[in-house]
Amino acid sequence: MFLIIFLYHAVYAENVQKTKESPIDFFGSLAAKGVYSSGISDAYTYNRTDAAGGFKSVYIDLSVYIRRYSNYQTTDGNGVYEYRSFYEGGLSMEAHLFRIINLSGEYSRADGFNDLKRYTYYGAVELDFTRVVLSADYSHEDFEYRISSNNVKAGKQDFSFIIEYNFTDYFSADISYKHDNTYFNTLSYDYYKDIIRTGATIMPSNYLFIIGGCSTGKDSEDYFIYGADLGTTLLFFSRFKLFFFYSFNYYDPPQTESSGSSGGGSGHGPGSVNPYLSSDKTDESYSSHILTLGMSVVF
Repeated sequence: MFLIIFLYHAVYAENVQKTKESPIDFFGSLAAKGVYSSGISDAYTYNRTDAAGGFKSVYIDLSVYIRRYSNYQTTDGNGVYEYRSFYEGGLSMEAHLFRIINLSGEYSRADGFNDLKRYTYYGAVELDFTRVVLSADYSHEDFEYRISSNNVKAGKQDFSFIIEYNFTDYFSADISYKHDNTYFNTLSYDYYKDIIRTGATIMPSNYLFIIGGCSTGKDSEDYFIYGADLGTTLLFFSRFKLFFFYSFNYYDPPQTESSGSSGGGSGHGPGSVNPYLSSDKTDESYSSHILTLGMSVVF
């Protein structure tokens, strides 16, 4: 944060002859979304509502928010699931530097709600060369709660790299790499996934955005993962937004050495099974579906 503030003042001093005062726009926002998930664990739907406020300026955007999760699924990593509701507060900041550099960061915390604690850290950097956009992000999450009198501690770390090329103002394509790593103290291993995705964004107008892509990868159990996704965003009067997103992933087990057929593969053994997976799907192929519907308004 100190580095961002320092760079902000450096940029401001460099451009002081261009503008004597950076305009500041204060805002508030409300958002809500519902997420349906099935295929890996028991099917469930959770809701999230957000209220945020802050300001935007030429060089720095800053906002604070509070969120409420309802019916959020937690697990002990061994096939036991519980559903909780809790509040989470956070702070986010974005810095626009030297016209091509965007830095962003976020911190959120839930503590003492429904015997649950969660701390999340997020950071991203983007280099915008107009035609070509390079970006990278990293997130870290610590989650702690109790299930069946057991104290569960889970950790998650994700990072990704994206290259995007803007063919026109209305069409762009991208390719990305993402690594997800998950750990539960109830298990003796890290479960991870490595995914490569190619996608495209179409903007038929300034009020409609359509994204889609396909992906492939592998997890620490040697399952091959094939996926596809599709999403749309519709803007009204630049203040009201409706969005939809659907993703599908198919998990194909490794081939057995004896038969060469799919199913019942050895992978890395029981020490690498997806901790969110229902026990009846272990060593079998399975698919996941995630559907998100939401809306937001800025005032």
